[in-house]
Amino acid sequence: MNPAMIAFLAGVMCLMSFFLIEYISLQSEVTGIVGEIAQLETQLASLKSDNDETLNEINSGINLDDIKYRAIAQLGMTYAQEDQIVTYDGGSGDYVRQVSELKK
Repeated sequence: MNPAMIAFLAGVMCLMSFFLIEYISLQSEVTGIVGEIAQLETQLASLKSDNDETLNEINSGINLDDIKYRAIAQLGMTYAQEDQIVTYDGGSGDYVRQVSELKK
């Protein structure tokens, strides 16, 4: 065997060893990140569940009759009379934009 050939093969072995170690390191990092993603997805599902539960508690605590009573009795609000209601044809859009003052 030629000493140059042995040096070349040793260099190739060192290079392959470096790439193999780097590959194993990256594979380990990917495995760690996948575990972290799974943990974060579990946390997200838990937070969504808590959020939905809190929303249901809030919605169940709303008493529309109590709101109506307070609006009418305590704040003096009344229902609109027929002559106070103004309707507009919005066309095909989903909202109407006011560009001038309303006439009575």
